[in-house]
Amino acid sequence: MKLKNNLSFESLIQMYRDQYNNAQLHWLRQGYEDNLDISLYSNPAFNGMQMHAIMYGLAHNVDVSKYAFIEYNHVIMGIIYHLLKNGAH
Repeated sequence: MKLKNNLSFESLIQMYRDQYNNAQLHWLRQGYEDNLDISLYSNPAFNGMQMHAIMYGLAHNVDVSKYAFIEYNHVIMGIIYHLLKNGAH
């Protein structure tokens, strides 16, 4: 997700850095560099594994709105991802 004002990732995340741990920052940076919409998983309540599961779905054109919920752990997210990828609605 490149911002319209061309802020770098470092500039963008600087004011929120204290809200994220290293794993979360890693997946936010990866999604940003891959031009994914990181706003869909930038909630600090998601742990790094949840962020990765959501980012993976975005990278593979899966409707992550079906599983991007704080209440779902990364295992549940992965199961739903595979169901959606294999044609479930």
